Amino acid sequence: LGIDVRSALLEARRLVGSDFAYWPKYKVVVLLYTGEGFRAVRQHSPAWLAGQYDGKIRVPLPSGDADIKQVKQVIFHEYTHALIQDLARGRCPTWLNEGLAEYEGARMKTSTSERLASALAADRLIPWAELDTRFGADQAVEDVVLAYQQAHSMARYLIDRYGFWRIRRVLKALSEGASGDQALQDEFKVKMTQLETRWRLWLPGSVDRRL
Repeated sequence: LGIDVRSALLEARRLVGSDFAYWPKYKVVVLLYTGEGFRAVRQHSPAWLAGQYDGKIRVPLPSGDADIKQVKQVIFHEYTHALIQDLARGRCPTWLNEGLAEYEGARMKTSTSERLASALAADRLIPWAELDTRFGADQAVEDVVLAYQQAHSMARYLIDRYGFWRIRRVLKALSEGASGDQALQDEFKVKMTQLETRWRLWLPGSVDRRL
């Protein structure tokens, strides 16, 4: 397929690990599937799932003309989930988990923000308090796409505004038992409602360019 998966995994370990300042001492298991094989193992998962981390990283490889950047994006995305699982001990809010994974995946393939731009123009952004519920298998594909794009934007805002080292401190607070809102409020010294307001003010200048 023209892609050295092992090399891509080592690149993810180096680059994503540098952001999180974390390199697992154990081996992370990565399973590669044909498209048909991946569908078989995720029969109860939504059709839009591009990859999966469930203690192991599961990556479907395309058939025919491979989009190498897409495969690398999935690898970076799922490897990020593996690190967050360890660092936050499974307590990371879904929106932050997915937002950070999208942020790292965008190293390999730039994401678009088309649906996010449309939601902004129509004043139909998802409230932060509701975002975690919008990644479910029962959600319409269009709504899930918006949830991913919005989570990515929110994570990028926090990183751009406060620095990645502050994100690492949030994950540590989560690992120690803090709730998602409490960890963010304590670290950034601002209420969640104010943090959301600041993100919304920042958003128009960023949403019309690729994330």
